[in-house]
Amino acid sequence: VVDGVVLFTACKRFSQLSPAIPRDFPLVFIDTPLNDIPYPSLLISSYTALYQGVEDLIRQGHTRIGYICDQVDLAYSAERLDAYRTAIRDFGLDLGEELVVYSDRKTHGAHVCAKELMEKGCTAIAVSNNQSATDAMKYLSGARLQLGRDVELLGFSGNDWYEYRTESIARVSQPVKEMARMAGQQLLEQIEAGVPAQPRTTVLHSSYIPKHKKEDA
Repeated sequence: VVDGVVLFTACKRFSQLSPAIPRDFPLVFIDTPLNDIPYPSLLISSYTALYQGVEDLIRQGHTRIGYICDQVDLAYSAERLDAYRTAIRDFGLDLGEELVVYSDRKTHGAHVCAKELMEKGCTAIAVSNNQSATDAMKYLSGARLQLGRDVELLGFSGNDWYEYRTESIARVSQPVKEMARMAGQQLLEQIEAGVPAQPRTTVLHSSYIPKHKKEDA
């Protein structure tokens, strides 16, 4: 028995979940952009940070910037793909969809995508999440391609970042600790008040961390 839940779901509508949720049960949704959630919801937007990262690569002189996309049916993935496309278009690079590859963690992982992009002549690669960043770096290391010399990588920092903490790459830093703190606080408020939650959406924003700059702890 639990007093409340912090929930992430890939469901498209709250109505898919509501039959399983007890009346007035304390609940906080994270990274779930549903329009009809009658509970507090916390979201992270990485649009601006990813756009800034791609812009930085373009200003460094890169004209063939590939992108490894996660599942497009996930809201965060669609937002990040849009940021990449918009930056490419805003700076006049005519790449179309040639350099966008889609990762499937079961059969077509980011390491395969990175190989495809390098074979297409990319000098820089942007990714949509931290797992893709880690997998891309594993491929580049195994292929003896050096970051900063053979290719630049725009990654996402995350829980498994420690594996490559010595690598100097630009990255998008998500405020996951702040989201966790706020979710816990909002859940406790519901439990202690003993009253139904009020729907409200809070959007937190990722930060762009340029290459060689240390990330705040």
